[in-house]
Amino acid sequence: EQVMRIANRLGGFSLNEADNLRKAMGKKKPEVMAKFKAQFLNGAKENEIPRNVAEKIFELMEYFAGYGFNKSHSAAYAMVCYQTAYLKANYPTQYMTAQMTCEKQNNLKIVDYMHECNRMGIELLPPCVNESYSDFTIVSDKQVRFGLGAIKNVGEKAIDSIIEARKKDGEFTTIFDFCERVDLRLVNKQVIESLIKSGCFDSQPGYRSQFFEGIDTLLKVGAKSNRDRRMGQMNLFGAQENTVDLNVLHSLPETEKWSEKQLLKAEKEAMGLYVSSHPLKRYKDAIEHYSDITTGELSEKPEDSEVLIGGIVDSVNRTTTKKGKPIAYFTIEDMEGIAKCVIFTKKLASLNDQLHADEVVFVKGKVGFRDTEASIRVTEIITPEEIEKKIENKPPKNAIIRLKYAQINDDILSGLKEILSTNKGSCPVFIKFEIPGNKSVTIKTSEGYSVSLNENVFNGIRNLIGEGSLVSKSA
Repeated sequence: EQVMRIANRLGGFSLNEADNLRKAMGKKKPEVMAKFKAQFLNGAKENEIPRNVAEKIFELMEYFAGYGFNKSHSAAYAMVCYQTAYLKANYPTQYMTAQMTCEKQNNLKIVDYMHECNRMGIELLPPCVNESYSDFTIVSDKQVRFGLGAIKNVGEKAIDSIIEARKKDGEFTTIFDFCERVDLRLVNKQVIESLIKSGCFDSQPGYRSQFFEGIDTLLKVGAKSNRDRRMGQMNLFGAQENTVDLNVLHSLPETEKWSEKQLLKAEKEAMGLYVSSHPLKRYKDAIEHYSDITTGELSEKPEDSEVLIGGIVDSVNRTTTKKGKPIAYFTIEDMEGIAKCVIFTKKLASLNDQLHADEVVFVKGKVGFRDTEASIRVTEIITPEEIEKKIENKPPKNAIIRLKYAQINDDILSGLKEILSTNKGSCPVFIKFEIPGNKSVTIKTSEGYSVSLNENVFNGIRNLIGEGSLVSKSA
């Protein structure tokens, strides 16, 4: 509006011409802008505005069109920003619950919010057929329950049927009880499979592999109950339907429990993320020892800087370029988020056999940017076993403690002092203070605070400051 008014008052544009100028600025077409500039300068001359002043005004309007807002718009955004910060600071559990509910269909956002909840000391409880609703819900001051609406293939009508059955006759006592009471026309096989994979029946007798293998039997039992209910018939033993007994358990197939890897893979398939645990948990120490960056910090690195990051491979896409040359795209996920990776033709020949989905690896490469999104051009893939050997054969030469500006307080500093003092050793300790504006200052502690890098140090600093706060370097 301000640009249009300037063009109208100073440049002699009609309101229609001023609107066309606004549109041209948005499209950033040089030849069109040159035409409008000439018209503006001529109009300004007729209004007795010096040419140098008119040119400066037009250049200012062009610059503003790049990405700018008028003052009233900026003030409104500032108010929204303040209100958002106030809610997060004073109502953290409510704020994070609302955020996850708003983004329940976006698993990448949910992963980010899970990490933020962990940082804030908020526990995210897994989905449950007896406790969950469609949205994420608050359980207590520091606990949030995962919403059924965030599970793949579980639609709102199916969720309504589950909640309605729960309200009518109370909690489900077995998975058979569940299948008998919900409307299987809405809660179909695909829905139940997703509920099983995501752990929604973990509070019921039995375990996930039994539920999954016995799903056809479950559906038959449930379908008969559904059919009888619609026909108005009553089970003679209805008074005992909600009791847990061995007969119910024996109806489930005898099968081995899923391994942790299978269980987590099923969770990822159903929810797009891990809730009960994480495949990287057993490699946490190796990742903290050897990675020099996390996915959350990748965008802070300069273009072409070399990085090494540990995580689990996902979404592998082997394809060809326009010239017919092989190329591979994949993502790597760590405990903080996800980063995009690419292996170009020259490196793919030697790395192709090492690239497998759902495998934990370390990738080395250079940072690249597309617009503002950072990615890694991979030059090397290393297994955790190779990393662990390197750590064993080459003890770390120093330790770096990463401390954010907002974390600097007396409690944190005294806690660090105690951990370092009680684990004395020969490894020098550096503290990297990360300050606003993607800047940092690193200082070396005195020799009296050199440590022995053991599990007590890693666990102590992790619990005090957070994940990834201690990094050991071998060089």
